[in-house]
Amino acid sequence: MVSFQYRSPLRPLKGAIADAQAMKAFFTSKLSVQDRHIRTLFGPEATHDNILDSFRTHLISNPDIRDGDPIVFYFAGHGTRCDAPDEWTTVDKKCEAICPWDVSQTEEGNNTVYPIMDRTLWALLHGLAQEKGNNITVILDCCHSGSGSRVSHYSYR
Repeated sequence: MVSFQYRSPLRPLKGAIADAQAMKAFFTSKLSVQDRHIRTLFGPEATHDNILDSFRTHLISNPDIRDGDPIVFYFAGHGTRCDAPDEWTTVDKKCEAICPWDVSQTEEGNNTVYPIMDRTLWALLHGLAQEKGNNITVILDCCHSGSGSRVSHYSYR
C-alpha cells in the first residue's frame, strides 16, 4: 500500500491514496465517467493552492459542466480542528478543516500554509451550486469533517 506523506510532520496516511484511486476506479469503471471529467491531486500535487485552484477551474468555471450535472468532490487525507477567530460566530467556537499536502504546523514566517477551513469549503460549494446547480456530493474521508458542507451551522454576520 502506498503511503501518503505530508510535507509537514503530520503522520503518514496509509490508505488515502488507495482510497482516492479506488474512488476514481469506481467512477470510471462502474459509472462510466470519462477520465477527462476527473481531476486528481496526489501527494505534492495536493497543495493548498492547487486544491482551491482546481476546485474553481475544474468545477465552478468549467464550461463542460452544465446546470444540474452530478458533481462529486472527494478528499482523502488529514482533517483538523482549531479555535475559530473571535469574530466568527460558531456553535462551539471551533472550526474544522482539511489539510493539504503543504500545510504547516508551525509559523514559518510568511510561508505558513493553513488548512482549508470549513468556511472556505462552504463558500466554494455555495459558488459551485450557484453556477452549476445543487446536484453536488461531498465526501470528506478525514477526521473532523462534520462541518465541511454547504449546509453550515455558522451564523454569518
